[in-house]
Amino acid sequence: MSSTLRTLSAGTAIVLFATCHFARAEKFSRAFVSPDQAYVAVLVSEIGNGFPSSSCVDTVFVVPNRPITSDNYPSASRAYVGGCHQLKMRLIDDKQAMPNGPQLRWTAPRELNIVFDPKRARIGVPAFYSVTSLYNGAIRIRNEPE
Repeated sequence: MSSTLRTLSAGTAIVLFATCHFARAEKFSRAFVSPDQAYVAVLVSEIGNGFPSSSCVDTVFVVPNRPITSDNYPSASRAYVGGCHQLKMRLIDDKQAMPNGPQLRWTAPRELNIVFDPKRARIGVPAFYSVTSLYNGAIRIRNEPE
């Protein structure tokens, strides 16, 4: 193998590695305020632009309803983490969102239902994560697989 071909192959490998590991992820979020206005459930869809295929993870956070300076929610407020059901975005309530992500419904001032279909999540996404309560039991989380 000539040195030019080796250099070209090494350069291609470096570009592919950089594309794969340094691609910026896009985040899209939708907020659902509890009936008593005290908490907000936030569905965040994070889509990575990695090579050779994109990744997508849906995360549901439940946080007190007060201004947050950034979209980095505390990990202790995670109620659900799972693979996106598809990568196609569409407008929902005039915001970009995933059409088949988990459906969030407040059924009481402090009870959130998360309805999802585990069979529709993309292959290759990290394992599903879910909790049944947050804030020392102040918020009940009910997961309802479709």
